[in-house]
Amino acid sequence: MALIKCTECGNEVSTTAKTCPKCGAKVKLPRWPDGPVSGSQKFQIGLAAVIVIVFLIIIMSGSEQSLRTEAKHDAEQREKNFLEGEKIAQLHWQENMQKGVEKRKAAEAQRIAALSPAQRASEERVAKERAAAAAKAAAEQARIVEQDKRFGERPHQSEYDGSYSAVERYLKKVMNDPDSLKMAGCTKVFRTTDGWLVGCDYRGRNGFGGLIKVFNWFTIRQDHVVQMHDESAYSR
Repeated sequence: MALIKCTECGNEVSTTAKTCPKCGAKVKLPRWPDGPVSGSQKFQIGLAAVIVIVFLIIIMSGSEQSLRTEAKHDAEQREKNFLEGEKIAQLHWQENMQKGVEKRKAAEAQRIAALSPAQRASEERVAKERAAAAAKAAAEQARIVEQDKRFGERPHQSEYDGSYSAVERYLKKVMNDPDSLKMAGCTKVFRTTDGWLVGCDYRGRNGFGGLIKVFNWFTIRQDHVVQMHDESAYSR
């Protein structure tokens, strides 16, 4: 319900009343003017509509920007909390590790203190032997690593006939009839101080055209045969 002014006496009257309670005149409700809308009215209506639309756009844009800012802030805060949690967990882990080390050291010191002189001497001897064995193993590993650099990759046997490509290439260079070469089996790879050692059976024609079967040993470095040995040089 709304209040309007009586058109006769100017008294305020309810829009639901039929007549004015003061002067008895019939209540006339306001209405849009009849007839066509003028150009100035159209401009005013359009301007009002544009203002409303612009206002709504500004409100929506501000709300969207606010939401993006809030989401970014929340993400940054979550990341910060996560990093802080990781840091605290790392510190706790380090503290626990240090406590564990100190506890083991204390227990070991108590155990050693409870040993007799003979037991203590025995443990010291065993510790020295273990340290010497570890140093020897480390030296051997270093020697093998150095050899591998000098020897190159360990030769691989062919899945077809069990031969080694370096041996085949070498034999085809030194044989009288390279086309007659037939590999007949090879040993596994052995490590020597000079290089990788393999032994191979092979067939081929000699200088007289006869087909012969031979076994030789071959030293390989960097995928090339550097020396061929007689069968008697090594035992199979």
